[in-house]
Amino acid sequence: MVNKLKSSDYYITMDQGFFTLIGPDAPEKMYLKLYPTSDDNISYGSKYKSSGTGFAVSELGYIVTNNHVIDQANQIYIRGINKNFNNAYKAFVVLRDVNNDLALLKIDDPAFTGINQIPYSIKGELANVGENIFVLGYP
Repeated sequence: MVNKLKSSDYYITMDQGFFTLIGPDAPEKMYLKLYPTSDDNISYGSKYKSSGTGFAVSELGYIVTNNHVIDQANQIYIRGINKNFNNAYKAFVVLRDVNNDLALLKIDDPAFTGINQIPYSIKGELANVGENIFVLGYP
């Protein structure tokens, strides 16, 4: 927390690429952690490589990430699909929103067979003012 105090209300555990959020007033929630390595995920020509995080929004291989992660990328690869961090699947940019720093990617690789299960849901309606949210990042 910002004030450096420990919170006893919620806990996060990590197991084989999954974050589990446990809280006293809510059922257990699972989040898939997709973390690429700097070795092969995003290549800026032959000189620079970079990495970033994203999360799956569809079993068909749609991944949301930040635009700055894929900005000026020549190649994009995604790891962590179905808990497998050894395979890297080629992907392309479907949409990008520079102002909000968002990008939608799609896995387009012959070896990709789909995402088995996305362990979370996405709220379809607008959030209320002051509504609680939970955000994860992996810098």
